[in-house]
Amino acid sequence: MIVPPTPSRRAVLAAACAVPLLGVAACTAAPRPPEPTPVDPLADVLDRHAALREQYDVAITALPQTAPRLQPLRDNINEHIAALAAAQGVAPPSSSAPASTSGASGSSAAASPTAAPPADEPTALAALAAAETDLGSVVSALVSSEPTERAPLLGSITAAHACHAAALA
Repeated sequence: MIVPPTPSRRAVLAAACAVPLLGVAACTAAPRPPEPTPVDPLADVLDRHAALREQYDVAITALPQTAPRLQPLRDNINEHIAALAAAQGVAPPSSSAPASTSGASGSSAAASPTAAPPADEPTALAALAAAETDLGSVVSALVSSEPTERAPLLGSITAAHACHAAALA
């Protein structure tokens, strides 16, 4: 009968010393780059609401006679901005120029190159109604893809945009 050779004490000792070194080598590997944080879909909606608020500001500044009709809608957009920012855990964007009914000389159109002063009241109302409808569609599309705890907020905002569009028509 053949007896298999047994490892020497030196071989066993060398193997025992090598095991902790393997653990140290595994811990000193290069760290993985951090995972990129996903962009919250509400960030785009928040930005669009800030742009719509700016559009209201421009219309109210350019056509002060529209202030009684537009100011409550603009205030509601401000509430949407605050609620969307709270849902994301971020600070709400500040308005570049507060709405003014006095026709102050500081036009907010300079702060937002996309917001040109409307030529007349019907043009302003039509543009705001279209913007409300478009933004309502964007928010409505998010309802099915966002977590359920955001559904009441998004549903409420969608309904408000539909009401705003109807009030501006």
